[in-house]
Amino acid sequence: MLSEKNQTPENRMAALLRGVRAEAGLKQTELGALIGVDLRTPPVGQKTISRWESDGTVPGCYLGAIARVCRVDVGRLLV
Repeated sequence: MLSEKNQTPENRMAALLRGVRAEAGLKQTELGALIGVDLRTPPVGQKTISRWESDGTVPGCYLGAIARVCRVDVGRLLV
């Protein structure tokens, strides 16, 4: 667990994304494919999901889709 001192919004977002993906039982590639289906766009690549999970820089336009495909309240992803 991160200490309170190191708990930046980016670190928190990265941890939240990893957590909701794990709870949904999805692999990074599966999450990316489902985001693409939800948004009617090409799938989000596994490398992109991996980067989001490490640096916490998820573009806001993807938060709703992530919440829907992982079946969590979008408020949970707001940092």
